[in-house]
Amino acid sequence: MNPHPVFLLVALSAAPITASACGACVEDQVAATYDHAVMTQAVGQHHVVVFASVDSGGNGKTDVRAIGRAATASKGVDAGSVRVSDEPSALSFALDPTARSPQAVLVDIQTRLRAKGVKLIILRVAS
Repeated sequence: MNPHPVFLLVALSAAPITASACGACVEDQVAATYDHAVMTQAVGQHHVVVFASVDSGGNGKTDVRAIGRAATASKGVDAGSVRVSDEPSALSFALDPTARSPQAVLVDIQTRLRAKGVKLIILRVAS
């Protein structure tokens, strides 16, 4: 038996799985840190909820607890609203948009961490 058709069949059957996983990546990261109570409270206060991806830059597993502590200490972030996830690596928090922009908060968190290679990327800002 020629091994090429079997290899081709295996490769083609795996392709749809890979393609659908990539499209669901953002939704998985948002869902991992979504908290309905945080969202409801933020909307009531005219605040936004920021969902961010945590990229360790290939430096291994990121300490999401440290990221959570840095986010909690950042100006404008609502107390008690920070949520973090190990897998997928993600972060969310409610923010007073009049105090600070979501991007400014992410820069502040990265500065507080002083961890080289860690990037926080905004996935979605919900209001």
